[in-house]
Amino acid sequence: MTRKNTPKAAREMAAVVELAEARTKRTLAATQTRLLPEETSPLQAEELARRVAVQLQSLPEDDRHLLRRNLLVSVHDLEGLIDALQAQMGDLAQELRKVSSHTAAATAYGRTAQAPAKTRR
Repeated sequence: MTRKNTPKAAREMAAVVELAEARTKRTLAATQTRLLPEETSPLQAEELARRVAVQLQSLPEDDRHLLRRNLLVSVHDLEGLIDALQAQMGDLAQELRKVSSHTAAATAYGRTAQAPAKTRR
């Protein structure tokens, strides 16, 4: 299915999903910067957890509480983005199913309209 054949609502939902994906990438980058302020390449989850644990052990208690709050805010933001993406993807999938069904019906109707009439015996 090409984009120009997609109804306006589906295109709008796709744009919303793209915006949510961009917001997710920004949030992930901000979270990584909070955890590892130095410039790093993308880290495996296990390596990130190990480095965070080492950093947490060396922090004063007040700093640990601040970092914990920042982590909780980041996790909350990511969970909200996941929920928004899932809702938008569900809406988009439903709209695309409607378009597919409509296209199939229109195609079938076109075939029936073009078929020569059969004579009864």
